[in-house]
Amino acid sequence: MSSNRIVKLVIILCIILGILFALSGFAMVYMSNIGTSLYNFYIRLALFCLGLFLLFLGVHLVIVGVSSIKS
Repeated sequence: MSSNRIVKLVIILCIILGILFALSGFAMVYMSNIGTSLYNFYIRLALFCLGLFLLFLGVHLVIVGVSSIKS
């Protein structure tokens, strides 16, 4: 495999991983808001913060991957 193919494969993997992180983060935030997770307030708050972090991380991975493909 050439170096160019490996770089494109890593970029595509970064985009896919970012989409998965963003979707799981969105699901965590949504579920903690509607209360489907445990009813303990602190666990819901921890899941909400973790979901926001995953959503933030996933969106940024997708942005980095898309901008790397364009350059």
